[in-house]
Amino acid sequence: MRRPTNAITLGLLFVSLGLAGSHAVADEVVFARHLSLSPDGQTLAFSWAGDIWTVPTAGGNATRLTVHPGYDGQPLWSDDGQRIAFASRRHGAADIFVMKRNGDELRRLTFGDRSIYASDWIDDDTQLLLYSRREGQSNWGCYCYTLPVAGGQYWRLMDCFGRDARQSPDGRHLAFTRGGGYWKWWRRGYRGSGNEDIWLRDLDTGDFRQLTDFNGNDRLPAWDAEGRGVYHLSDRSGTFNVWYQPLGGDARAITNMSVDDVRDYAISADGKTLAFTHWDKLYVQSLPNGQPREIHVTAASDSILNDLDWKTLRDGADEAEVSSDAKELALVVRGEIFV
Repeated sequence: MRRPTNAITLGLLFVSLGLAGSHAVADEVVFARHLSLSPDGQTLAFSWAGDIWTVPTAGGNATRLTVHPGYDGQPLWSDDGQRIAFASRRHGAADIFVMKRNGDELRRLTFGDRSIYASDWIDDDTQLLLYSRREGQSNWGCYCYTLPVAGGQYWRLMDCFGRDARQSPDGRHLAFTRGGGYWKWWRRGYRGSGNEDIWLRDLDTGDFRQLTDFNGNDRLPAWDAEGRGVYHLSDRSGTFNVWYQPLGGDARAITNMSVDDVRDYAISADGKTLAFTHWDKLYVQSLPNGQPREIHVTAASDSILNDLDWKTLRDGADEAEVSSDAKELALVVRGEIFV
């Protein structure tokens, strides 16, 4: 029972960490996630290969801002364009960190055993809007919270479930996603009582209003620059695209991508630029009526991890079989067969 491509000698196991090193051999950035545009729409922040990067919206070589082996994602530009908040799993569950736009002066803001994510900067960049299941609720619903950027306790913003909360430019309303489930994006084409919709909350009166009522999924709101309506992702065309829902009137499509969904998007604070992902590609589009333009992004090919890792394992074999001549031994270790 021999597998020629693998060998084990005196307990020395040679393990190739293909996943950890795969990005080291590819200069072109593909499958970028978690987009965020600077307020002027000139710089795009995104997560790729487990780190936070920035690149001009014209494309080009990206700058790596974080280098920790733990996963960093969901960057979020401050309103003044000087800082970026992001979520990092470097201590286990995702916590919120803040750094300067060049990666300097990194600070950890939350300390907990349940993941928490930032969705907006508010009150002249002194507070962050967050969402999390930190209170241990048994279902998939999240609560929204506020957190002082200077540090301190975060507080529940409202008693209903919701996530992705964004404050209107005049500071009077919140738009947020309600319904559905946490990370239920894999249920493509779902129609039912668990549909996601965009809701509004009047911060003066506390009143709620359902903004979208499509019998499908509407998620990830982002206000336009004047506060007259909300961009969001919707699958009302069969695949997820970016749509615009005015506070009064009918929704209209902003993108018209087919076959695969638009999974991430970002709107600049000045309302002039849209960035989004479609499959493995990045696009930038001028608003309100521009056409999408693919941008090409490259990244330094060096990695913080070695492509190959040598390990000596003295236990953990799941199966063993001795050859018929009793001269060789086959072992199953971590799902691989070694002789």
